[in-house]
Amino acid sequence: MRVPPSDKCVICGQAKACSRDHVPPKCIFPRPRPSDLVTVPACAACNMQRSGLDEQFKVFLGLTVGYHLDGDRSYREPILRTLTHNRRWRSGILTSMERVVIRDPVNFASQAALAVRLDRTAHDTVVERTVRGLYFHHMGKILGTRYPLTVQWLRVLDDELFEASTDWNTGMIGDTALVYKYSTNVDDPSIIAWVLQFFQKTWSVVLSNPEAADVDAFQ
Repeated sequence: MRVPPSDKCVICGQAKACSRDHVPPKCIFPRPRPSDLVTVPACAACNMQRSGLDEQFKVFLGLTVGYHLDGDRSYREPILRTLTHNRRWRSGILTSMERVVIRDPVNFASQAALAVRLDRTAHDTVVERTVRGLYFHHMGKILGTRYPLTVQWLRVLDDELFEASTDWNTGMIGDTALVYKYSTNVDDPSIIAWVLQFFQKTWSVVLSNPEAADVDAFQ
């Protein structure tokens, strides 16, 4: 599908677009960057003023899925450099750490680990912006503010949600770095449901009509 140009920011749906924004932010991808990154028209505020949240989201992914990637040089070292230069983030992460026991539901094995509290502002803002951008990328329309988006992070993908999304439209960026599925309401394409999987390890669910579907049911 050829996406039509837009002179309006597709993230906020209001301001005039003056640049293009990566969705999701390109900083989350290890170098060399994938060749299929997606950009959409954006205003200066949406593109630049949230760069700090992009970095915080990158740190969250690095701490969550860094070991799942191809070694220290590609992901863990850049994350450590970011934390070295930002003492406030580093202090917040160290303060929020808790000792937990992770149980594998398949192998019934347990393992001690350190858990880091999720930065909901960074996660929800970046994921919402990503869905608004990808919606425009696929539909050629700006989602706008008709429905607020509800964002939920998932540690594991619920079986019910997995079954429900089997026949949804599927897309990916950077091979398996980001795999996403989405479904739109036939009568009103602004009513949407998205599932995003980052680096085969962490999931996010986004709904545009929270009154019609309870996101807590997917936890």
